[in-house]
Amino acid sequence: MSNHYHLLLETPKANLSRIMRHVNGIYTQRYNHMRGTKK
Repeated sequence: MSNHYHLLLETPKANLSRIMRHVNGIYTQRYNHMRGTKK
């Protein structure tokens, strides 16, 4: 699994930070699950 990703997003609202927070949270959960790590 790579340590980063690339996205091209367009949003009609100024909520990109909220979207990225959600995406990063899901990515982190899955990465930790696959690696067997926990917070």
